[in-house]
Amino acid sequence: MRGEGLTYKQISKKLNDRGLTTTRNKPFSPPLVHSLEKKMDKRIDRITRVFPIKVSDMKIEFEDLIIHRRKNKVEILSPQ
Repeated sequence: MRGEGLTYKQISKKLNDRGLTTTRNKPFSPPLVHSLEKKMDKRIDRITRVFPIKVSDMKIEFEDLIIHRRKNKVEILSPQ
């Protein structure tokens, strides 16, 4: 509605005239409409945010899980 050039007062009046209420069953007010618009803008910005892709040097190490498990079992068993 803001895109149509309506003020917050006009928007709140239209919503109230249609019988719409807030989640707490209160009538819409201009400050509330403004707050809802700001929250929606933030939400849209967060959802449509694009992160830059950064690839850097990396190192891959493979470990033999069988030997690793045996070492841990030996370490656990040896103190007893």
